[in-house]
Amino acid sequence: MVGGLAVAMVLGLGLIGTIMWLRLNAPMLPDLPESVNLPEGSNAEAVTFARNRLIVVTDRGEIVIYDADGAWHQTVELNPR
Repeated sequence: MVGGLAVAMVLGLGLIGTIMWLRLNAPMLPDLPESVNLPEGSNAEAVTFARNRLIVVTDRGEIVIYDADGAWHQTVELNPR
């Protein structure tokens, strides 16, 4: 019984090591455009990445969506509370 538990522990540690190795070797960020133009008078408060989009939340309550090449795609205005 102790031998079986030892084997299970060694296999578990090996699996954890393999998962960490695969995950840490993955690229951290997608390819980003050189620059994007925010709307006049806006500053970025948050930035996130989708598969083929760059999404910026501005301090003026807007969500600005850019294509992967940095071209403007859409602006969504958030309703103030």
